[in-house]
Amino acid sequence: MNRGENAGAWFAIGMGIGTALGVALGNLAVGLGVGMAIGAGLAYTVPRSTGKDDDQAQQ
Repeated sequence: MNRGENAGAWFAIGMGIGTALGVALGNLAVGLGVGMAIGAGLAYTVPRSTGKDDDQAQQ
């Protein structure tokens, strides 16, 4: 899964992690905030794919 093209999926994964963290910490708002930050970070860490193979991209 390319992170840049699937930002919504990574955001949802971050929200799931944040929900679990919020329940564990007893503060759902903080957990969701951390989860949103995790999701946004995952979504934009890797640049979008150019659609080319690695060999073609290096030329």
